[in-house]
Amino acid sequence: MTANSPGNCYLCGANLTKSTMKNHLFKDHEEVKGGQECRLLKIEGGYNKGYWLYIDIPVGKTLSDIDKFLRRIWLECCGHLSEFHDFGRFRIGMSQKLRNFSAGDKFIHVYDYGSTTQTIITVMGSTWRKPQKKAVRLLARNAIPVFKCADCKKTVGFHVQRSPDFFYQFQRRKTPAYLNFRNIIWCSGAMLTSGVLLIIWVITREFLQLRSKNSK
Repeated sequence: MTANSPGNCYLCGANLTKSTMKNHLFKDHEEVKGGQECRLLKIEGGYNKGYWLYIDIPVGKTLSDIDKFLRRIWLECCGHLSEFHDFGRFRIGMSQKLRNFSAGDKFIHVYDYGSTTQTIITVMGSTWRKPQKKAVRLLARNAIPVFKCADCKKTVGFHVQRSPDFFYQFQRRKTPAYLNFRNIIWCSGAMLTSGVLLIIWVITREFLQLRSKNSK
């Protein structure tokens, strides 16, 4: 999957590459001024830039709205912590409004401090849209990649591939996401450990109560 992978415009259905999608959105879909002033953002996978999104968001909204959107469409696993920071690793507060960013600004969204998933966000410029209730509007995204089974060569329903940085890329039902199997193992292990400790506590309590009765 190349960094300049093809994708679909969700406003008109046009099939374009990531690099040409920006000009298409500015040229063919920008509303006249008078609606909501927005920032057009390009969002890319930090470990595979073949996964990408274009969104717009009003300048009065905050990075917290982007965080919620990214969790919903790509990231959410077990309610891990997240943050934004620049490339110097200086933290950017969730309450920062989009009007404080301008074309060319670039920053990183980090999800899960243990087994981190990163997305790169680039401000492409300002744009306008008709007023909408939702803060984030999805404009375009990469087309779902087609993977073949190594044995039978048939198209697979989903694909799991281990990358050099030990992260797993997961795509299913047209929803690109990053799934780190260590998160699953950790969460499952934590649940199992809690269950075992609860059973031990119940058995110990019953044993002590029985012993107390017998001693009387």
